[in-house]
Amino acid sequence: MAYFDKYGVEFSDDRKTLVKCPESFQGEYVIPDGVTVIKNFAFRWSSIKSVIFPDSVWIIGDWAFDDCSQLTSVKLPNSITSIGNGTFFGCKGLTFIDIPKSVTSIGEKAFCCCTGLTSVSIPNRIRGIGNNAFSNCSNLTSVTIPKNVIFIGTSAFAGCDSMSSINVETDNSRYSSVDGVLFNKDRTKLIQYPCGKILSSYVVPNGIEGITKDAFWKCNHLTSISIPNSIIEIEEDAFKKCNYLAFVTIPDRDEIEKIVKQAIGDKIKIIRCKSQDFHNGANIENPPMIECTKCIKKCIIPVDARFCPEYGTKL
Repeated sequence: MAYFDKYGVEFSDDRKTLVKCPESFQGEYVIPDGVTVIKNFAFRWSSIKSVIFPDSVWIIGDWAFDDCSQLTSVKLPNSITSIGNGTFFGCKGLTFIDIPKSVTSIGEKAFCCCTGLTSVSIPNRIRGIGNNAFSNCSNLTSVTIPKNVIFIGTSAFAGCDSMSSINVETDNSRYSSVDGVLFNKDRTKLIQYPCGKILSSYVVPNGIEGITKDAFWKCNHLTSISIPNSIIEIEEDAFKKCNYLAFVTIPDRDEIEKIVKQAIGDKIKIIRCKSQDFHNGANIENPPMIECTKCIKKCIIPVDARFCPEYGTKL
């Protein structure tokens, strides 16, 4: 038989599993000591504002606090080792989450759509961050990936409108970052460009062979992107919702144009240029646009450009 406390919160007969909190519950709830498991969907859609866990809790189920939009404060116990799928999905009132040092994995969509979240501390023991774990956290400004992370899922930080940098600790064996952009360790794959980065143009570094799904999702500051000779694959939706992306510059190669066209469709202008020396990311050399004068109507010079030899001077 189930047990119900004075607030109408349902527990298992032995009172070790919290099964369901009424959607009508408001205010702070202190989970009783001795509870070990919070069931899937236990607090879903409730009006709870604050929750305190005892250290006896070692499992918080998937979607346990799904869409608890009034939840503003959570004190997680040091006894848990993972944060499940969708655990705090849509908790718009959360502004900060202190993930315990005991946690080693963050599930898919664990903090997705937590639009009030401004900062998060990811502990060193974290090994995996699931798909869309922090996607659409529109007020999250930056994140640091610790050295022990060996897996970051697809779109983990996509659609974070205010995020200007994703930083990776230098001794991480799987991932790296350059200027706040997330790459794999050997920098052959671009994983995530932070969509809050305020630059109008971006030169994908030479050596990049792949651009992952949602890598530039909602990067609405970008109006132009340059693709390097090394590109082999661009995954679906890599440039989805880049509403102001006007053109993509590529090397003068049919196979690269095919790859890019499949990724961006027909709405964005593709400009083929024979000179690709400007892909060093700092200088614009051997005038890359000199043979493109017939097709270019607008040219945006990257903010990090410093010198254009032969045909220009200092910029």
